[in-house]
Amino acid sequence: MKFEMLKRDLNKKVANHYLLMGDDDFLSARAYSMIKQAYNIEFSEINESIFNADTILCDDVVKSLETLPMFSDKRLVYINVSTSNTKLLHQQLLDEYMNNPNESSALIINTGENSKILTIDKSKFETVDCSRVGKALFNKFIENEFIKNNKTISKEGLELLYSHTNGYLLKANNEVIKLINFVGDKGEISLDDVLKNVNEELEFQIYELTENLARKNSQKVFAILENLKNKRDGQRGVLTLIYNHFRRMLHISLNSNLSSIELSKLLGVKEFAVRKASEQARWFSKKKLRQICDLCSALEYKTKTSVMQLNIAISILTFFILNEEMTVSS
Repeated sequence: MKFEMLKRDLNKKVANHYLLMGDDDFLSARAYSMIKQAYNIEFSEINESIFNADTILCDDVVKSLETLPMFSDKRLVYINVSTSNTKLLHQQLLDEYMNNPNESSALIINTGENSKILTIDKSKFETVDCSRVGKALFNKFIENEFIKNNKTISKEGLELLYSHTNGYLLKANNEVIKLINFVGDKGEISLDDVLKNVNEELEFQIYELTENLARKNSQKVFAILENLKNKRDGQRGVLTLIYNHFRRMLHISLNSNLSSIELSKLLGVKEFAVRKASEQARWFSKKKLRQICDLCSALEYKTKTSVMQLNIAISILTFFILNEEMTVSS
């Protein structure tokens, strides 16, 4: 089920096993809180076990699940394997447990985007999709957060907040707190307030960069690159992100017969990312996209082997895309 359906579902029936999946950590945390509240766990300090480490042994998880609750109807076990470096060992033991689970214990597993880590039978879990919500739901949530603090936000400010946070509620919620503290007694958050206080999400900046590269808007391109250079991490990772974005566009261009859902499965990304890339892919020919990807690959190799400085590699790539006639040897 989608996250927005969870509250209504919990009012009807609370399952014993939940699987939280998706790329918005804020929604995962909110889902966990809602489910825990529905269980009405008493004395959580002794009836709640949290497994959140680089290496998690299912031996320990099963022991915890088989332990009876004390002074409460339910015991809650939470496994967080949402980070890519997490290892969940001896999963067959958890699979065996699920064949005959302890009805007094509830289990919540949060995989985030790391769903491939699970080899157990997922059909025995109620799945909650905690992926980024749509723009309408994002706007509703943000507006409600401001209302709770006796604030409002202008339509233009809300639009920019969505763009700068790329629709992630975790980042947006942090920015809401920052904006509320910044404006003080002022009642409405303006576009200017958002411009002054909210930094653009890197993923959005890469999208904006490629959009302006496609439109040959060199002034905007160099302004974005200068902004990236001035960030704490400089341009580190930017070339790889650009490469990934153009490679995605090439795949979409070569598979134009597939739907957004089919493309998202093929590329292993959300439909949101596919739609963004599809909009931009129409600005380039298949040949040009292939040339850009080949150049990205060659430049990335040179930067990783210290043959070329990163800022020079990004400049070469930028001029190549902006100038159709320019040829660069790899």
